[in-house]
Amino acid sequence: MYSHRSHNGFTLLEAMLYIALSGTILVAASGVLILMLKTKGRQDAIINVTDEARFLQRTLIQHVQQSRGATFPNVGDVSSSMTLLFDDSDVDPENIFLDDHVLWIQQAGQPRVPLTSAFVSVSEFSVSRISSSSIVDHFYFSLTLTSEQMPYDLFIYTDSIDFTAAQRK
Repeated sequence: MYSHRSHNGFTLLEAMLYIALSGTILVAASGVLILMLKTKGRQDAIINVTDEARFLQRTLIQHVQQSRGATFPNVGDVSSSMTLLFDDSDVDPENIFLDDHVLWIQQAGQPRVPLTSAFVSVSEFSVSRISSSSIVDHFYFSLTLTSEQMPYDLFIYTDSIDFTAAQRK
């Protein structure tokens, strides 16, 4: 006669199917996780570059507005630096310039201070005078920034500020 045996546990086929399905699910989940981490890193880098560009724009406009004058290139010429003149001898003159992918500010013989962080590289800073008269200078700044956090995925931020010296306070 036949004997009834109780089946405790899984058969070999069931165990192999379980392992194959679990492995497939883990591979898919890890791929999604890696993609999410890369996306988050890219978004963080874009936010850092954009925030830093806005800070630089506000800082440049503020310093030009507070100055009593500036030495800019001749009309049509382009420079990677500018000198601002102030009534305060502790600040006068103030130089803003690009050196080694960092935008610097230096006031009246003081040590230079970076305007950009280590997360951002400034690949271009240019100042050009568009027009000039005895009353108003019209010029613009151009900035190009890239993120140091994303060597695998380049993000470039380029912007320009069109500014009339008459906008000084």
